[in-house]
Amino acid sequence: MQKLEETERDIMNAIITYLNYTGKYYAWRTNSGSIKLDNRDGSTRMIRMARAGTSDIFAIRRGDAKFIAIEVKRPGKKPTPAQEEFINMIREYGGIAGIATSIEEAEAILK
Repeated sequence: MQKLEETERDIMNAIITYLNYTGKYYAWRTNSGSIKLDNRDGSTRMIRMARAGTSDIFAIRRGDAKFIAIEVKRPGKKPTPAQEEFINMIREYGGIAGIATSIEEAEAILK
C-alpha cells in the first residue's frame, strides 16, 4: 500500500489546530493572491486577498499579544523571495516569523 504524502494544507491545518488547542495562541489561515468572481449579470470582478508573499498562518500570543506569522512548506520546499521578504519585515517590526514544515518546527519558531 502506497503511503500518501502530507500536503501543505495538511501541515498548515495541523499547526493551526495545535496552536489554538494550546490556549496560548489565537491562530488563523491567511489567503493571498486574488480570485475572479462571476457576477449574475455575466460580468466578472477580481477580489484581492493579502499581498503576495504573505505568510500562511497568522497568530496572536495570549498575554503579550505578540504578532506571529508562519509560512508553511512541505519538507524540502523553499520559500519564494516575496515570502522571505514578508518574514523579514515581520521580524523587523518586532513580531515572530519563520518557516515551518511541521508542528515541531512551528514550536521552535515560537521559542
